[in-house]
Amino acid sequence: MQIPPHSLQRHLKNNLLPVYCLLGDEPLQMAECSDTLRTKCYQAGASDRHIHNTDSPFQWDEWQNHLQHGSLFESYRLTELHVTKPINAQGRTVLSAYMHNPAPQCTLLIIGNALTKAEKNAAWFKAAQECAGIIIPTPIHLSKLPAWIIQRGKTLGISFQHEAAQYLAEITEGNLVATAQALDQLALSADSATPMTLHDITAHQSAQYTVWQLLDAAISGNRPRTIRILRQIAHERSPIEVLGLIAYQIRQMEKVMRYDEQGLSVAAISAHEKNMWRDKIIALQKIGQCHSRHSVYQLLQRAQSIDEMIKTTTISPWRAIERLCINWARRTPT
Repeated sequence: MQIPPHSLQRHLKNNLLPVYCLLGDEPLQMAECSDTLRTKCYQAGASDRHIHNTDSPFQWDEWQNHLQHGSLFESYRLTELHVTKPINAQGRTVLSAYMHNPAPQCTLLIIGNALTKAEKNAAWFKAAQECAGIIIPTPIHLSKLPAWIIQRGKTLGISFQHEAAQYLAEITEGNLVATAQALDQLALSADSATPMTLHDITAHQSAQYTVWQLLDAAISGNRPRTIRILRQIAHERSPIEVLGLIAYQIRQMEKVMRYDEQGLSVAAISAHEKNMWRDKIIALQKIGQCHSRHSVYQLLQRAQSIDEMIKTTTISPWRAIERLCINWARRTPT
């Protein structure tokens, strides 16, 4: 059962399926959909969530036993499976069997990146389409982002002149995390009775460092500037928002690295990636030359660990985010 991200709350008013698959690469919608699902499960009686990551080595048989038998002290469970690498043959078999016979009084939430064409043809995913809610957040095209900004602004009590919404879409380059973050900041000082103008947006942007300045500094390999901006942002921004945007840009860098391996030109990459500006592609190519596939994998794994830290502990994540940025911001190849 396909559920568009914007329809998830409406679906959950009258439904709670045994399995949900949240599979995508757009951080804001991924975070908001997962939070919405968790809230519904807590309302249904879950007292906690059991988190499992498919890092190596992952014991699929033990995980299957946990799902089927649960705990004597819980009448209803929320179990999350965070897919951090391709699912192996044993995992596909376990998941396929589970989709045909899900455990009672349990909601399984599978969270991972968007599936490849081959992964969508796997037996487990075909079975999931019969019993599970399939949610696939995708980036919003730049041409549609101003309308998204205007609609989200309404929920925050902000109205926009169209040129102001257009400008905000351009400076955040289609990234929803950055756009939502900018909207939250604007809401703190906006006059609900007066639409935001282009001048209002530019004045607000010039008054403070932005996360995009942080990313530009990291992509250019300027570690001192990266650290300086990050330490100021730490007093003004949510760590989950900053981390989500950093992880998104690292994945964008990984995409550009794959295109480079295929010998694609900047123009060809731009044709494939509608939300990437030409200058950003060139910048990502440059920093991508300082990384290997392994180092990118390590960066994304570290980002995943920090995400778990933010969600499950009270430890400040900013030092860990700073180390992530330092490892990402390089001038020389690995």
